Amino acid sequence: MLLLCSYFDWGNFWSALTAIATISIGVIAWYELSKNRKIKSAEFINEFTSTFFNPKTSELLMLFEFDLMSHTGGKSLAFRRRL
Repeated sequence: MLLLCSYFDWGNFWSALTAIATISIGVIAWYELSKNRKIKSAEFINEFTSTFFNPKTSELLMLFEFDLMSHTGGKSLAFRRRL
């Protein structure tokens, strides 16, 4: 009976319905994208570690860690082994 009342404002009804639908779609999208973000983050870390840590870079990191390689100074990116 409320919908047939002459005082019922259809503009407010459709505005409220549109707002509720928009908020619902936003909540669903946020939930779905948060799951996707976790998966993409894990894939990135896995690919980074598998491509970055190869035998050459492992040796290079070991040389820096044990202070067996030093920067030669100057503006260039030249390094010198201390063996």
